[in-house]
Amino acid sequence: MKSWKQIQSEVLLETPYVNVRVDRCAMPDGRVVPQYYVLDSSDWANVVALDKNNQLVMVRQYRYAGNEVCLEFPGGVCEEESAEAAVTRELLEETGYRPQTVKLLGVHRPNPALQSNFLYSFLALDCEKVATQNLDPHEEIEVELLPVSELWKLVQSGQFSHSLMLASLMLAHPYLQNLE
Repeated sequence: MKSWKQIQSEVLLETPYVNVRVDRCAMPDGRVVPQYYVLDSSDWANVVALDKNNQLVMVRQYRYAGNEVCLEFPGGVCEEESAEAAVTRELLEETGYRPQTVKLLGVHRPNPALQSNFLYSFLALDCEKVATQNLDPHEEIEVELLPVSELWKLVQSGQFSHSLMLASLMLAHPYLQNLE
């Protein structure tokens, strides 16, 4: 299968968090897609973090668009830095924990039908509490330490349902299965 060719592109909305553009595209067989809407946003990184006792270092925060409090892995936007630097920074800012080891688990496309960004999933080992939280002005985050076995129960019950977090969890499964 061949790629489509961009004929024209127009940015409809530009914000610090997301841009919306509409593209005119040519398909390989010559058909033209007159309007294809794309969300451009920064790449994202999150981390399945384990402390020295092999407890998961998790965060709980309210997500306005979904109107719910979500249990998540620490993470955030890559701000003109490597994904590993971003996830290490976010882990420290959101939880006060610093890892001894950070390993890239994989890179995903959150929704390639609409979004152009990537999600980087990491595993952090031997995390140690070294600071207090240093949250952004509009963040409200609670830190939770959770046994791996408890997280699987939350997945099964639907209480851990953020799709980007589930993708990272599946990549971390080979490392976590021996800790249950």
